[in-house]
Amino acid sequence: MLLDEIKQRWSDIGEPHDKPLLRSMGRDVSLDDISQASGSSPVDSVPPGSTVALIGDFTPLDIVTLLKLIDAGCIVVPLTDTTSELHAQFFDVAGVEWVIHDGSLEKLTLDRSRDPLVSEVLSSGSSGLILFSSGITGAPKAAVHNFSNLLEKFRSYNRPTLRTLGFLLFDHWGGLNTLFHTLFNAGTLHVPVSRQPTEVIRQAAYEGINLIPTTPSFLRLALVSNAFDDVDLSQLKLVTYGTEPMDQPTLDRLNQILPDHVDIRQTYGLSELGVFRIRNRSKRELWIRISDSDIDVEAREGVLWIRSPHRMLGYLNAPNPFDERGWFNTRDLVEFDGEYFRLHGRVDDLINVGGVKIQPGEIEQAAYGLPEVCYAKASGESDPFLGQHIRLNLQLVDGVTTNRAEIRKKLSRLLVREKMPHRIEFQSVPITARFKRA
Repeated sequence: MLLDEIKQRWSDIGEPHDKPLLRSMGRDVSLDDISQASGSSPVDSVPPGSTVALIGDFTPLDIVTLLKLIDAGCIVVPLTDTTSELHAQFFDVAGVEWVIHDGSLEKLTLDRSRDPLVSEVLSSGSSGLILFSSGITGAPKAAVHNFSNLLEKFRSYNRPTLRTLGFLLFDHWGGLNTLFHTLFNAGTLHVPVSRQPTEVIRQAAYEGINLIPTTPSFLRLALVSNAFDDVDLSQLKLVTYGTEPMDQPTLDRLNQILPDHVDIRQTYGLSELGVFRIRNRSKRELWIRISDSDIDVEAREGVLWIRSPHRMLGYLNAPNPFDERGWFNTRDLVEFDGEYFRLHGRVDDLINVGGVKIQPGEIEQAAYGLPEVCYAKASGESDPFLGQHIRLNLQLVDGVTTNRAEIRKKLSRLLVREKMPHRIEFQSVPITARFKRA
Protein backbone atom coordinates (compact mmCIF):
# COMPACT_ATOMS: atom_id res chain seq x y z
CA MET A 1 0.00 0.00 0.00
CA LEU A 2 1.32 3.42 -0.97
CA LEU A 3 0.39 5.02 2.33
CA ASP A 4 2.30 2.32 4.23
CA GLU A 5 5.30 2.90 1.99
CA ILE A 6 5.18 6.62 2.74
CA LYS A 7 4.94 5.93 6.48
CA GLN A 8 8.04 3.76 6.25
CA ARG A 9 9.86 6.54 4.39
CA TRP A 10 9.05 8.93 7.24
CA SER A 11 10.33 6.41 9.78
CA ASP A 12 13.53 5.90 7.79
CA ILE A 13 14.06 9.67 7.61
CA GLY A 14 13.48 9.88 11.35
CA GLU A 15 10.28 11.92 11.26
CA PRO A 16 7.34 10.96 13.52
CA HIS A 17 4.00 10.17 11.90
CA ASP A 18 2.29 12.81 14.03
CA LYS A 19 4.39 15.58 12.44
CA PRO A 20 2.20 17.99 10.38
CA LEU A 21 1.91 16.91 6.76
CA LEU A 22 -0.71 19.57 5.96
CA ARG A 23 -1.46 22.92 7.52
CA SER A 24 -4.83 24.25 6.45
CA MET A 25 -6.78 27.20 7.89
CA GLY A 26 -4.62 27.11 11.02
CA ARG A 27 -5.19 23.38 11.55
CA ASP A 28 -2.40 20.81 11.41
CA VAL A 29 -3.03 17.44 9.77
CA SER A 30 -0.50 14.70 10.39
CA LEU A 31 0.31 11.57 8.43
CA ASP A 32 -1.62 9.65 11.09
CA ASP A 33 -4.63 11.90 10.44
CA ILE A 34 -4.37 11.12 6.72
CA SER A 35 -4.47 7.43 7.57
CA GLN A 36 -7.57 7.90 9.70
CA ALA A 37 -9.30 9.68 6.80
CA SER A 38 -8.91 6.50 4.77
CA GLY A 39 -12.18 5.08 6.09
CA SER A 40 -14.13 8.08 4.73
CA SER A 41 -12.90 7.64 1.17
CA PRO A 42 -15.43 6.12 -1.28
CA VAL A 43 -12.73 4.31 -3.27
CA ASP A 44 -13.64 0.89 -1.87
CA SER A 45 -16.84 1.02 -3.94
CA VAL A 46 -14.90 1.59 -7.18
CA PRO A 47 -13.88 -1.51 -9.17
CA PRO A 48 -10.09 -1.82 -9.66
CA GLY A 49 -8.93 -0.54 -13.01
CA SER A 50 -11.73 2.03 -13.36
CA THR A 51 -11.18 5.46 -14.84
CA VAL A 52 -11.98 7.93 -12.05
CA ALA A 53 -12.20 11.72 -12.09
CA LEU A 54 -11.09 13.06 -8.70
CA ILE A 55 -12.25 16.66 -8.35
CA GLY A 56 -10.33 17.94 -5.38
CA ASP A 57 -7.63 19.93 -3.67
CA PHE A 58 -4.98 19.37 -1.05
CA THR A 59 -7.29 18.05 1.66
CA PRO A 60 -6.77 14.93 3.81
CA LEU A 61 -9.71 13.15 2.16
CA ASP A 62 -8.63 13.97 -1.39
CA ILE A 63 -5.02 12.98 -0.71
CA VAL A 64 -5.92 9.62 0.79
CA THR A 65 -8.43 9.05 -2.02
CA LEU A 66 -5.70 9.71 -4.58
CA LEU A 67 -3.35 7.23 -2.87
CA LYS A 68 -6.04 4.56 -2.68
CA LEU A 69 -6.94 5.00 -6.35
CA ILE A 70 -3.30 4.40 -7.22
CA ASP A 71 -3.27 1.28 -5.03
CA ALA A 72 -6.42 0.04 -6.80
CA GLY A 73 -4.74 0.31 -10.19
CA CYS A 74 -7.23 2.92 -11.36
CA ILE A 75 -6.78 5.54 -14.06
CA VAL A 76 -6.88 8.85 -12.17
CA VAL A 77 -8.09 12.08 -13.79
CA PRO A 78 -7.33 14.87 -11.26
CA LEU A 79 -9.51 17.96 -11.70
CA THR A 80 -10.45 21.07 -9.73
CA ASP A 81 -13.59 23.15 -9.35
CA THR A 82 -11.92 25.98 -11.29
CA THR A 83 -12.43 24.07 -14.57
CA SER A 84 -15.98 22.90 -13.85
CA GLU A 85 -17.31 24.25 -17.16
CA LEU A 86 -15.00 21.82 -18.98
CA HIS A 87 -15.63 18.74 -16.85
CA ALA A 88 -18.23 17.19 -19.15
CA GLN A 89 -15.76 17.48 -22.04
CA PHE A 90 -12.94 16.03 -19.92
CA PHE A 91 -15.13 13.12 -18.79
CA ASP A 92 -15.91 12.27 -22.41
CA VAL A 93 -12.31 12.49 -23.66
CA ALA A 94 -10.89 10.49 -20.74
CA GLY A 95 -13.67 7.90 -20.71
CA VAL A 96 -14.46 8.63 -17.07
CA GLU A 97 -16.56 5.93 -15.39
CA TRP A 98 -16.69 7.31 -11.84
CA VAL A 99 -16.54 10.82 -10.36
CA ILE A 100 -15.43 11.55 -6.80
CA HIS A 101 -16.11 15.04 -5.46
CA ASP A 102 -16.15 16.15 -1.82
CA GLY A 103 -16.19 12.52 -0.73
CA SER A 104 -19.26 11.62 -2.81
CA LEU A 105 -19.22 9.00 -5.57
CA GLU A 106 -21.11 9.15 -8.86
CA LYS A 107 -21.28 6.46 -11.55
CA LEU A 108 -21.26 7.65 -15.16
CA THR A 109 -22.63 5.73 -18.12
CA LEU A 110 -19.85 5.10 -20.62
CA ASP A 111 -21.04 4.41 -24.15
CA ARG A 112 -17.74 3.76 -25.88
CA SER A 113 -14.87 1.30 -25.67
CA ARG A 114 -11.75 1.90 -23.59
CA ASP A 115 -8.91 3.74 -25.34
CA PRO A 116 -5.91 1.53 -26.29
CA LEU A 117 -3.53 3.74 -24.28
CA VAL A 118 -5.59 3.21 -21.14
CA SER A 119 -5.71 -0.53 -21.85
CA GLU A 120 -1.92 -0.53 -22.19
CA VAL A 121 -1.52 0.99 -18.73
CA LEU A 122 -3.94 -1.46 -17.14
CA SER A 123 -2.40 -4.48 -18.86
CA SER A 124 0.93 -3.60 -17.23
CA GLY A 125 -0.69 -3.94 -13.81
CA SER A 126 -0.11 -0.27 -13.05
CA SER A 127 -2.29 2.69 -12.21
CA GLY A 128 -2.59 5.53 -14.70
CA LEU A 129 -2.78 9.29 -14.75
CA ILE A 130 -4.55 11.50 -17.30
CA LEU A 131 -3.54 15.16 -17.25
CA PHE A 132 -5.24 17.84 -19.31
CA SER A 133 -3.19 20.72 -20.67
CA SER A 134 -4.28 24.29 -20.03
CA GLY A 135 -5.63 24.58 -23.56
CA ILE A 136 -4.25 28.11 -23.99
CA THR A 137 -3.14 27.43 -27.59
CA GLY A 138 -6.03 25.11 -28.51
CA ALA A 139 -8.32 22.45 -27.09
CA PRO A 140 -6.90 20.86 -23.91
CA LYS A 141 -4.90 17.72 -24.70
CA ALA A 142 -5.24 14.61 -22.55
CA ALA A 143 -1.85 13.07 -21.74
CA VAL A 144 -1.85 9.45 -20.52
CA HIS A 145 0.87 8.42 -18.05
CA ASN A 146 1.83 5.26 -16.24
CA PHE A 147 1.46 6.54 -12.67
CA SER A 148 3.80 3.92 -11.20
CA ASN A 149 6.53 5.04 -13.59
CA LEU A 150 6.15 8.66 -12.48
CA LEU A 151 6.35 7.72 -8.79
CA GLU A 152 9.74 6.02 -9.21
CA LYS A 153 11.32 9.46 -9.38
CA PHE A 154 10.13 10.25 -5.87
CA ARG A 155 11.23 6.87 -4.53
CA SER A 156 14.77 7.36 -5.79
CA TYR A 157 15.32 11.01 -4.89
CA ASN A 158 15.68 12.48 -1.40
CA ARG A 159 15.98 16.16 -0.55
CA PRO A 160 15.77 18.15 2.69
CA THR A 161 12.19 19.00 3.59
CA LEU A 162 10.81 22.52 3.43
CA ARG A 163 7.59 24.11 4.63
CA THR A 164 5.99 24.52 1.22
CA LEU A 165 2.95 26.49 0.06
CA GLY A 166 0.73 24.38 -2.19
CA PHE A 167 0.16 27.17 -4.71
CA LEU A 168 0.08 25.07 -7.90
CA LEU A 169 -3.22 23.29 -8.41
CA PHE A 170 -4.27 19.69 -7.84
CA ASP A 171 -4.96 19.10 -11.56
CA HIS A 172 -1.50 20.22 -12.68
CA TRP A 173 1.62 18.06 -12.63
CA GLY A 174 3.45 20.88 -10.88
CA GLY A 175 0.93 20.70 -8.02
CA LEU A 176 1.06 16.90 -7.88
CA ASN A 177 4.85 17.04 -8.01
CA THR A 178 4.81 19.30 -4.93
CA LEU A 179 2.43 16.92 -3.14
CA PHE A 180 4.39 13.74 -3.82
CA HIS A 181 7.72 15.35 -3.01
CA THR A 182 6.24 16.42 0.33
CA LEU A 183 4.82 12.95 0.99
CA PHE A 184 7.99 11.05 0.11
CA ASN A 185 10.34 13.44 1.93
CA ALA A 186 8.37 14.01 5.15
CA GLY A 187 7.69 17.67 4.46
CA THR A 188 4.82 19.98 5.38
CA LEU A 189 2.46 21.33 2.74
CA HIS A 190 0.65 24.56 3.63
CA VAL A 191 -2.72 24.90 1.89
CA PRO A 192 -3.22 28.47 0.64
CA VAL A 193 -6.11 30.37 2.18
CA SER A 194 -6.30 32.34 -1.06
CA ARG A 195 -4.26 32.41 -4.29
CA GLN A 196 -4.32 36.20 -4.50
CA PRO A 197 -0.74 37.54 -4.26
CA THR A 198 -1.16 39.76 -1.19
CA GLU A 199 -2.82 36.95 0.78
CA VAL A 200 -0.27 34.36 -0.36
CA ILE A 201 2.69 36.48 0.73
CA ARG A 202 1.04 37.37 4.05
CA GLN A 203 0.39 33.68 4.73
CA ALA A 204 3.99 32.85 3.83
CA ALA A 205 5.21 35.40 6.36
CA TYR A 206 2.75 34.43 9.11
CA GLU A 207 3.31 30.67 8.83
CA GLY A 208 7.06 30.82 8.25
CA ILE A 209 6.89 29.14 4.85
CA ASN A 210 10.23 28.21 3.27
CA LEU A 211 9.20 27.57 -0.33
CA ILE A 212 6.63 29.21 -2.62
CA PRO A 213 6.24 27.54 -6.04
CA THR A 214 4.67 30.14 -8.34
CA THR A 215 4.34 31.43 -11.89
CA PRO A 216 5.73 34.57 -13.57
CA SER A 217 2.19 35.98 -13.90
CA PHE A 218 1.67 35.58 -10.15
CA LEU A 219 5.00 37.23 -9.35
CA ARG A 220 4.33 40.17 -11.67
CA LEU A 221 1.00 40.81 -9.97
CA ALA A 222 2.61 40.43 -6.54
CA LEU A 223 5.19 43.07 -7.45
CA VAL A 224 2.72 45.64 -8.80
CA SER A 225 0.41 44.94 -5.82
CA ASN A 226 3.27 45.69 -3.41
CA ALA A 227 2.58 42.30 -1.81
CA PHE A 228 6.16 42.02 -0.55
CA ASP A 229 6.05 45.31 1.37
CA ASP A 230 6.02 45.28 5.17
CA VAL A 231 6.09 41.50 5.63
CA ASP A 232 8.62 39.37 7.49
CA LEU A 233 10.09 36.89 5.02
CA SER A 234 12.99 35.83 7.22
CA GLN A 235 11.90 32.17 7.00
CA LEU A 236 11.48 32.19 3.23
CA LYS A 237 14.29 30.32 1.51
CA LEU A 238 13.16 29.70 -2.03
CA VAL A 239 10.76 31.08 -4.64
CA THR A 240 10.35 29.05 -7.82
CA TYR A 241 8.58 30.01 -11.02
CA GLY A 242 7.53 28.01 -14.06
CA THR A 243 4.67 26.95 -16.39
CA GLU A 244 5.25 30.00 -18.67
CA PRO A 245 8.19 32.22 -19.76
CA MET A 246 9.65 34.72 -17.32
CA ASP A 247 10.87 38.14 -18.49
CA GLN A 248 14.13 39.69 -17.31
CA PRO A 249 12.64 42.98 -15.99
CA THR A 250 10.32 41.07 -13.64
CA LEU A 251 13.15 38.82 -12.48
CA ASP A 252 15.35 41.88 -11.88
CA ARG A 253 12.68 43.58 -9.74
CA LEU A 254 12.10 40.38 -7.81
CA ASN A 255 15.80 40.13 -6.96
CA GLN A 256 15.79 43.75 -5.82
CA ILE A 257 12.79 43.38 -3.51
CA LEU A 258 13.28 39.95 -1.95
CA PRO A 259 15.85 39.55 0.86
CA ASP A 260 19.30 38.45 -0.32
CA HIS A 261 18.99 35.09 1.46
CA VAL A 262 16.01 34.07 -0.71
CA ASP A 263 16.97 31.95 -3.70
CA ILE A 264 14.93 32.38 -6.89
CA ARG A 265 14.82 29.46 -9.30
CA GLN A 266 13.18 28.71 -12.60
CA THR A 267 11.51 25.33 -12.99
CA TYR A 268 10.64 23.54 -16.21
CA GLY A 269 8.31 20.69 -16.96
CA LEU A 270 5.68 19.46 -19.36
CA SER A 271 2.44 17.54 -18.88
CA GLU A 272 3.81 15.08 -21.44
CA LEU A 273 7.19 14.51 -19.78
CA GLY A 274 6.81 15.46 -16.12
CA VAL A 275 8.77 17.97 -14.03
CA PHE A 276 12.55 17.95 -14.45
CA ARG A 277 15.29 18.66 -11.96
CA ILE A 278 16.59 22.05 -13.00
CA ARG A 279 19.83 23.83 -12.19
CA ASN A 280 19.84 27.61 -12.62
CA ARG A 281 23.07 29.29 -13.65
CA SER A 282 22.19 32.22 -11.38
CA LYS A 283 19.10 33.41 -9.57
CA ARG A 284 19.47 36.65 -11.55
CA GLU A 285 19.51 34.96 -14.96
CA LEU A 286 17.11 32.95 -17.11
CA TRP A 287 19.66 30.32 -18.13
CA ILE A 288 18.88 26.79 -16.91
CA ARG A 289 19.87 23.19 -17.55
CA ILE A 290 18.14 19.88 -16.91
CA SER A 291 20.23 17.99 -14.35
CA ASP A 292 18.44 14.60 -14.55
CA SER A 293 21.02 12.09 -15.78
CA ASP A 294 18.43 10.10 -17.73
CA ILE A 295 17.04 13.06 -19.73
CA ASP A 296 18.39 13.91 -23.21
CA VAL A 297 18.11 17.46 -24.55
CA GLU A 298 18.91 18.97 -27.95
CA ALA A 299 17.95 21.90 -30.17
CA ARG A 300 16.70 21.42 -33.71
CA GLU A 301 16.44 24.60 -35.77
CA GLY A 302 16.12 26.63 -32.57
CA VAL A 303 13.41 24.42 -31.04
CA LEU A 304 13.90 22.34 -27.88
CA TRP A 305 13.52 18.55 -28.16
CA ILE A 306 13.60 16.25 -25.10
CA ARG A 307 13.78 12.48 -24.61
CA SER A 308 12.65 11.14 -21.24
CA PRO A 309 12.02 7.67 -19.81
CA HIS A 310 9.18 9.23 -17.77
CA ARG A 311 7.27 10.35 -20.83
CA MET A 312 3.57 9.86 -21.35
CA LEU A 313 2.29 7.01 -23.47
CA GLY A 314 0.46 9.44 -25.74
CA TYR A 315 -2.58 11.68 -26.11
CA LEU A 316 -6.17 10.51 -26.01
CA ASN A 317 -7.30 13.26 -28.38
CA ALA A 318 -4.28 14.14 -30.52
CA PRO A 319 -1.71 12.33 -32.72
CA ASN A 320 1.41 10.70 -31.27
CA PRO A 321 3.91 13.58 -30.79
CA PHE A 322 7.09 11.48 -30.49
CA ASP A 323 9.50 10.82 -33.35
CA GLU A 324 10.81 7.36 -34.19
CA ARG A 325 13.61 7.65 -31.59
CA GLY A 326 11.30 8.76 -28.78
CA TRP A 327 12.13 12.50 -28.89
CA PHE A 328 9.40 15.02 -28.04
CA ASN A 329 9.12 18.38 -29.76
CA THR A 330 8.39 20.84 -26.94
CA ARG A 331 7.72 23.62 -29.49
CA ASP A 332 9.66 25.92 -27.16
CA LEU A 333 12.10 28.27 -28.87
CA VAL A 334 15.47 27.93 -27.20
CA GLU A 335 18.96 29.37 -27.18
CA PHE A 336 21.91 27.33 -25.86
CA ASP A 337 25.05 28.56 -24.11
CA GLY A 338 27.08 25.44 -23.45
CA GLU A 339 24.95 23.07 -21.40
CA TYR A 340 22.61 25.86 -20.29
CA PHE A 341 19.65 27.06 -22.33
CA ARG A 342 17.21 29.94 -22.29
CA LEU A 343 13.57 29.72 -23.37
CA HIS A 344 12.20 32.33 -25.77
CA GLY A 345 8.53 31.44 -26.06
CA ARG A 346 6.59 29.11 -28.33
CA VAL A 347 7.26 28.53 -32.01
CA ASP A 348 3.48 28.61 -32.58
CA ASP A 349 3.38 32.21 -31.34
CA LEU A 350 5.97 33.64 -33.77
CA ILE A 351 4.75 36.72 -35.60
CA ASN A 352 5.51 36.88 -39.35
CA VAL A 353 5.71 40.48 -40.54
CA GLY A 354 6.55 40.61 -44.22
CA GLY A 355 8.62 37.44 -43.93
CA VAL A 356 10.46 38.57 -40.78
CA LYS A 357 9.73 36.25 -37.85
CA ILE A 358 9.48 38.03 -34.52
CA GLN A 359 9.27 36.51 -31.04
CA PRO A 360 6.38 38.05 -29.05
CA GLY A 361 8.45 37.64 -25.88
CA GLU A 362 10.93 40.26 -27.05
CA ILE A 363 8.15 42.83 -27.36
CA GLU A 364 6.55 41.80 -24.07
CA GLN A 365 9.88 42.01 -22.26
CA ALA A 366 10.27 45.60 -23.44
CA ALA A 367 6.74 46.35 -22.20
CA TYR A 368 7.51 44.82 -18.80
CA GLY A 369 10.37 47.28 -18.50
CA LEU A 370 7.77 50.06 -18.23
CA PRO A 371 6.50 50.72 -14.69
CA GLU A 372 2.96 51.37 -15.98
CA VAL A 373 2.52 47.80 -17.24
CA CYS A 374 1.10 44.93 -15.19
CA TYR A 375 0.60 42.36 -17.99
CA ALA A 376 1.47 42.41 -21.69
CA LYS A 377 0.59 40.17 -24.60
CA ALA A 378 1.99 40.58 -28.10
CA SER A 379 0.43 38.69 -30.98
CA GLY A 380 0.20 38.67 -34.74
CA GLU A 381 -2.94 39.81 -36.52
CA SER A 382 -3.81 39.25 -40.17
CA ASP A 383 -2.60 42.01 -42.48
CA PRO A 384 -3.36 42.17 -46.24
CA PHE A 385 0.01 43.72 -47.06
CA LEU A 386 2.45 42.32 -44.49
CA GLY A 387 0.84 38.95 -43.78
CA GLN A 388 0.66 39.91 -40.12
CA HIS A 389 1.07 43.04 -38.05
CA ILE A 390 2.00 43.27 -34.37
CA ARG A 391 -0.71 43.90 -31.80
CA LEU A 392 0.28 44.65 -28.21
CA ASN A 393 -2.34 44.38 -25.47
CA LEU A 394 -1.37 46.08 -22.23
CA GLN A 395 -3.02 45.79 -18.84
CA LEU A 396 -1.92 48.79 -16.83
CA VAL A 397 -1.18 48.85 -13.13
CA ASP A 398 -4.28 49.84 -11.16
CA GLY A 399 -4.58 53.61 -10.82
CA VAL A 400 -2.07 54.38 -13.58
CA THR A 401 -3.06 56.46 -16.61
CA THR A 402 -1.11 56.94 -19.82
CA ASN A 403 -1.73 57.04 -23.57
CA ARG A 404 -0.62 55.20 -26.68
CA ALA A 405 1.70 57.96 -27.81
CA GLU A 406 3.60 57.92 -24.52
CA ILE A 407 3.87 54.13 -24.50
CA ARG A 408 4.99 54.09 -28.13
CA LYS A 409 7.64 56.71 -27.39
CA LYS A 410 9.03 54.65 -24.51
CA LEU A 411 8.97 51.40 -26.48
CA SER A 412 10.82 53.03 -29.38
CA ARG A 413 13.83 53.39 -27.07
CA LEU A 414 13.76 49.66 -26.30
CA LEU A 415 12.80 48.03 -29.61
CA VAL A 416 14.18 48.20 -33.14
CA ARG A 417 11.75 49.54 -35.74
CA GLU A 418 10.86 46.10 -37.14
CA LYS A 419 9.65 44.97 -33.71
CA MET A 420 7.60 48.02 -32.81
CA PRO A 421 3.91 47.16 -32.36
CA HIS A 422 1.64 48.49 -35.10
CA ARG A 423 -1.32 48.54 -32.74
CA ILE A 424 -1.42 49.12 -28.98
CA GLU A 425 -4.54 48.43 -26.93
CA PHE A 426 -5.18 49.03 -23.24
CA GLN A 427 -7.27 46.15 -21.97
CA SER A 428 -7.28 43.32 -19.47
CA VAL A 429 -4.92 40.43 -20.26
CA PRO A 430 -6.69 37.23 -19.13
CA ILE A 431 -4.95 35.09 -16.49
CA THR A 432 -6.05 31.48 -16.00
CA ALA A 433 -6.84 29.76 -12.71
CA ARG A 434 -3.32 28.31 -12.89
CA PHE A 435 -1.96 31.89 -12.91
CA LYS A 436 -0.77 31.60 -16.48
CA ARG A 437 -1.39 34.29 -19.04
CA ALA A 438 -4.11 33.11 -21.42
